[in-house]
This record gives sequence, structure tokens and C-alpha cells, in this order.
Amino acid sequence: MLKWILTVVFLLTPLSLLAGSKDCHPWLKCQPDRAFHPVRPGVPFFEERQMYSNLYGWSFSDQRDKDHKRPLSFSHGWLEFSDAGRLHDPAQLSEALKRIEQVKRTGRRVYVVAFVHGHHQGSETPFTSNDVVDDPVKFKFLLARQVEHLRRQMELRGETDIPEVIGVFVGWRGDTILTRPFKTFTLNNRSHKADYLGKLRSKNSVFYSFKQISSRLNPQRGDKMLILSHSLGARLVSRFFIEDYSPKNRFPFGEHVLTVGLQPAINSSCFDGIFGPKVRKVSQSAEPPGLLLISSKDDFALNTAFRLGRIGGAVDVCDRARRRSIHPIGLRRAYQTHVLRFEHEGSDQTASGARGCRDDLENSHVPLNIIAPVRSGESKSAILYPYYAPGESCYNQDYNEYSIDLSQRPVMAQYGIIWNIQTNKNTIDYAKSSSKRFPTHNGIISTNLSRFLVEWQFAAL
Repeated sequence: MLKWILTVVFLLTPLSLLAGSKDCHPWLKCQPDRAFHPVRPGVPFFEERQMYSNLYGWSFSDQRDKDHKRPLSFSHGWLEFSDAGRLHDPAQLSEALKRIEQVKRTGRRVYVVAFVHGHHQGSETPFTSNDVVDDPVKFKFLLARQVEHLRRQMELRGETDIPEVIGVFVGWRGDTILTRPFKTFTLNNRSHKADYLGKLRSKNSVFYSFKQISSRLNPQRGDKMLILSHSLGARLVSRFFIEDYSPKNRFPFGEHVLTVGLQPAINSSCFDGIFGPKVRKVSQSAEPPGLLLISSKDDFALNTAFRLGRIGGAVDVCDRARRRSIHPIGLRRAYQTHVLRFEHEGSDQTASGARGCRDDLENSHVPLNIIAPVRSGESKSAILYPYYAPGESCYNQDYNEYSIDLSQRPVMAQYGIIWNIQTNKNTIDYAKSSSKRFPTHNGIISTNLSRFLVEWQFAAL
């Protein structure tokens, strides 16, 4: 009941429309529209980081300790965009392209992981709004998970050529007002801005920058890119597909690039031309989709606040010409293509490294190719998080086990191009949602999610 009361108060009040009608107001503290990480002469732009994972690949730390013993490394930089839709500092893109070429010259494959943040977020560090969630800080833990599960993927297949992970944090002004509680009311304004940034195709736009980065990768040698986005960031990225929608435009950045939107804060009406009742129904394509939209049914921010905000006018629908709906895309059942569930099945942790190496991991029920049946529409299998024995430099019998079940909706339109997946909190976040902090909505660093995405792109098919 408290959740509903707070949502009604904050999203349906006329004050929300007043505060959100402009970028900011002179009587409030405003977020500047500028770059926080400009390129500086003589200073390396891409920061090299080292972190440590535990022996099950489940938790991570900046420091080596008794629980986190396996070192991992990656580099990351920034792309920051103005409200006008262009890079504040075009040299940031030049540095990203330069970093890719540096890694390619070493002979290693390249795996670029880009992240586009959502509402109330930005690229400033430390984060001045004092929000509970801080995406620039969480980004390094997201990258650590991608590195660890990519490494496990390769090690379990007996490969030593592990791609180099390059992280790119994509910043835009996710908030215009920093004064509480008025910052809550900027959702409508920032929704419009996310739409605008996602529609642009001009030089130094978000789309242009991703196009430049993806074009420097070599799919023939195994280079890949992941564009991960969240909330209003997923709204921005969805525009890459909505605006230029065509079965021939399945991969706007190439087949080596996977685009994913987590908890997308975008109305289902935006997708009427893709999933609507007048669209010709087609059979499920065996080809992988160009865009994965993943939403948790446990997400209060979208399940309740978004819909009430739409009724009260604090959340914009999409384009005025489109049919109006109160549902975000992830919770519009008629437009859902798949249901994805992770469930904890148990563990075998009696040995803790004492049993030595096991030779049968690749041939056992470790599903290194789970995405092959997933792509064809249905999969149910086990995923192991095996224990890594440092002394033996191998994996042994200990493991945590989860089951993955991806089931296909029986009737859907055009879902060979965009998959709209509903999942549970085990996939995105374990935290119980609350009206105050929305931890389920903000769960972008789930281990299960990273494992799923790594296997989607790198599993041997």
C-alpha cells in the first residue's frame, strides 16, 4: 500500500509536470550539461583496472583477499554526449578507436562492452546526486563479471586465447535537477531526451559512435561487441531499431554486435509497428535477434510506477501519432516473445579443491552451447558455476548449479528480429524491491545475467 501511495503522490501531482516541463529551474540545483572525463594531453584515457573474483566466479573485489584470489583485468573509458546529441569531446571516440587498434596489434581478440545508463544517472564520479545506485561505480563490477565468465567459457573449452575486454561507459544527462524531491519529476523530460539521442544519426551522435567502434572490430578473427543499456538508456538504444525497423536491418552495427536493453523504460506503443495486431505474423526465425529486451516481473519501478506515471502525464508515451498504452514494453504480455527463468538447484561444495582436476566438464552437463537451443526457441538445462582450484590451475567437482529455462510464447509477430523477454529477479537482481530504492530495477550487475550474455555471444554453436 505504501508503494502505491508514494507513487501516486510523486507521479500524479501537478508539481511533477511543473518541474519536469523544463530542463531545470533557477531556484533548483541543476546538473550541468558537460563532459566529466575529457581527454587530457599526456594522460592515458583508457584506465587499466585489476580486480579479483572468488573461486566460483560469483563475487568480486578491488582487493585480493581470502575469498577473492583470481586476478582479472580490463580497461575502460568514456563517451559523453550533450543534450544536443553530440559528443562533448570527440577525442573520446578517437581514444576508443585507438585502444581497439592497440589491442588488435597484440594479436588478441577484442570484446567491447558498452553501457548506456538510465534516469538519475550520469558519468560524473563521484556521483554528486548521492543516489543509492551509482552506475559509474557499478560498471567496473559489470565488466569484471563479463571478464570472468568469458575467461571461464574459454578455459572450460581448453582455449587460451581469451579476448581483451574494453569497457565504454556511455554518459548523457540522465538528470537535469539534483534537488530532492524535484529530481524525481524529470522522467518525462529525460524520456524525450532519450528519444532524441536515439533518433540521431549525424556525426558524433550515439549511433554514429557505436557504428565507428563496431566497424573497427574484425568478426572474422572473433572480435565482438556488447551494447548493454538500462531503463531510459534502453529506451535510447531501442530507437536504433524502431526508427530504422526492417527485417533487413536486423543488425544495424553488424552481426558481431549484440544489443541488450535491461528494464527498458519505454512504452509498448512504440513497438506497435513491430508487434502490433496489424503486423503480419511470421514464424520464429532460427537466426539470433538483433535486440534483446529483458524485463523483470519483480520490477516495481516499471510494473507500477511507470504505468501510474503514464496515467498522470509524468511519463511520456512515445510518439504522439502512436496508439497510447500505459504498459512498458517488458510488461505488455501480448508483446512478450519469451520467458526466461533462472532457479538455484543446489550445490556440491564438499571438496573445496581437494578432488583435483576433472576431465569431463566439457562433456558433462555444463551447457557450453545452451544458446544454440535457446536461439531456436526453447531451452531448459543446467548451468554450473564450478570451483576453480588455483593450485591445480583447473576446475574440479565443486559447483553451484542453476537451471535456465527459456520458453517461447506460442504466437508472436516478427520476433526473429527483436526478442522481448520477461524474466525473474534471479536473472537481474536478487534484492527485494522497495518504493524507496528500486533495487530490482537497478540490478545491472547480476552474475547470472553476465553468464547468459557471454554464452550468447561466445558459446560454440
